[in-house]
Amino acid sequence: MSASTTTTFPLLFSYRDLIGGKGYFAGVEVHGRALLVESDGDVWMYGMNPGGLAGGGATRKEALSDFRRGYNSVLIDIAQASDSFEGFKAEVESFFHETNDALEPDWEAAIAAVRADAVKADWLNRRPYSADAVSISVIRIEQPVAEENSVPNEELAA
Repeated sequence: MSASTTTTFPLLFSYRDLIGGKGYFAGVEVHGRALLVESDGDVWMYGMNPGGLAGGGATRKEALSDFRRGYNSVLIDIAQASDSFEGFKAEVESFFHETNDALEPDWEAAIAAVRADAVKADWLNRRPYSADAVSISVIRIEQPVAEENSVPNEELAA
């Protein structure tokens, strides 16, 4: 019987979305944090901020993609349930600021491991982590332009 191995990567992610609501378009830009956990052939991405979200798969790419789809789905669900831009903004901000307190010790341990060079993640760019790296902006879009589009990005928090 082989021993199980678990590797945890503290991630900083950036997403930008254009979400249609009842009579408005909203631009949502987040800079969040998550834990990517590889264990016994499964990969899971657990949101730290937003804390109520997870995505999984057999590979890193699948877990990242599943997490991203889940995040986008939550935004759409909130838009469908909100009667106004103001209500949408309040709900999205509340969702984002929920912290996964249960995994906070794991987050801190993962950051310490990266800083001690105990975790190798050549597949990710590194970015220094501080609490101000986590943020959300929700704005009403009056004149959408192509320059508002962006590609999701994940980096190793260091």
